[in-house]
Amino acid sequence: MTGSSAGSESQDRFGGALARVKAQRAAIVDRESLTLRVPDYEDLQIRYRLMPEKDSEEVGRKMESAQRSGASGKTIMGIAADFLVSACDAILVRVGDKFEVLVDDAEQNIRFDARLAEVLAIEGVDQAREIVLETFSPEGEDGLRRNPDAIIDHLNAIGAWRKGRVHEIDQSLLGE
Repeated sequence: MTGSSAGSESQDRFGGALARVKAQRAAIVDRESLTLRVPDYEDLQIRYRLMPEKDSEEVGRKMESAQRSGASGKTIMGIAADFLVSACDAILVRVGDKFEVLVDDAEQNIRFDARLAEVLAIEGVDQAREIVLETFSPEGEDGLRRNPDAIIDHLNAIGAWRKGRVHEIDQSLLGE
């Protein structure tokens, strides 16, 4: 059997499967963002960009260190919030029957910053970390956050996405 005939036989035998694998590989390469619905909001989504490995690894190290040292839930949520701030590419809102990127008057994407706090009428916070927490888990007048672990769902979904396991993400979180 010559190399060319073996290639031809393989192509005949695996051609359809290989074409699907090539298409799947191309889809993986093209996957640059993940859009997730913010829990308890029907009209608000966050689009996250793929982060460099060193940034993701740093967050992982911080989370592990915080958990090993018995850090408070507030500390762990802060680390998670900081990562979501860094990974956020855009905030999307439902306009009619589709989602659009929320932009300011200069047509710049609004992210977790003072502009988002202003449009969502979040008062008394100006740090990106606090804006994330107030968006995902508003604090009531009693001082308790209403969805205290909501940002962890996004952090876990981004982790699954980075591992190529999008199918494991809670389908109710997936955006457009």
